[in-house]
Amino acid sequence: MSAIPEVIKGAFKFSLAGTTLTVAALGVTKVRFPKQGTIGDFVVLDLTGKSYTFNPAAYPDSMTNGITDGVAWGSAMPWYDYLVNIDNTAANVVMASSRNDVMKTLTAHGNCDFSDGLASTSELQTNSVVWAAHAAGIGGQPVVCIGSHTMTYSYGGVGSREWVIGALAASSGFGEFNRSTLFTMPVAQNGAEAGKLFTSTDGATTLTFTAVNEGFYTRPIPGMCKYMAIFSDQSANGADSTGVRWALPLMNNAVSIAIGAGHAVINNVSSAIEVRVPGSNLYGLAFYVNSSASGAVNDDVFTNTNDSIQFDVTYKAF
Repeated sequence: MSAIPEVIKGAFKFSLAGTTLTVAALGVTKVRFPKQGTIGDFVVLDLTGKSYTFNPAAYPDSMTNGITDGVAWGSAMPWYDYLVNIDNTAANVVMASSRNDVMKTLTAHGNCDFSDGLASTSELQTNSVVWAAHAAGIGGQPVVCIGSHTMTYSYGGVGSREWVIGALAASSGFGEFNRSTLFTMPVAQNGAEAGKLFTSTDGATTLTFTAVNEGFYTRPIPGMCKYMAIFSDQSANGADSTGVRWALPLMNNAVSIAIGAGHAVINNVSSAIEVRVPGSNLYGLAFYVNSSASGAVNDDVFTNTNDSIQFDVTYKAF
């Protein structure tokens, strides 16, 4: 039996040569798709002999897909790979990739070069990238997710924004979705300041942690993101008296607030905290729990060099 229920016969091989990812059907391969144009029906397409390639590094100016333009994302990031049923024929099936792991139909998209004039919608984390040139206006076609890979993003100025596919690992490829992989959150992304994983409500803070300044995330459940962060040994306190905004790798796409838990040592006093991630935002705020203090944890309260904070929160990213 296939690792993907919709692949009712055969399988697909993922391979990487240089910066080009190839996904090729192995032997007789048939895939069951939702039928384009008919809700509730399906069509089985024979993709035997089909092969698809993806090389975003060939294009020097790419969409950012939900990250900060002008800042590199140098650590591996999971992307999810889909077969797209354009018109219920095997000949016109294409592939697409997205940070969204629960797409049911093709979302707003760019070509393999990550751009086709989508303007304000081209930067959303929910968008996809079609691996081949396509007719203008396609979108909304049924898709089947068959695997995943990773990419990094480099920035060398306007005209030099580049995504590069990472080495394939056991958690990537056909039927693999990086569910147990621990990914690193890079500094200066999604609202954080240079060299940091946070900022303050007013947009800047002198608060600095030196021993540990780390954030990690996983995609353990379809559509969800779990973020874990730890900061220790304050080397400079903040001075803004405003809440610290802890940056996240993906936006909370739920309407409601997501709540996580953690622990802080503030002015050398231990305190339980909870972290609240507002809906449609890329940051969380820490709040005191069962403490004489109240409200959000501000940037100027870490007055002792032993002060620290750590937390984790799981939220709906897609």
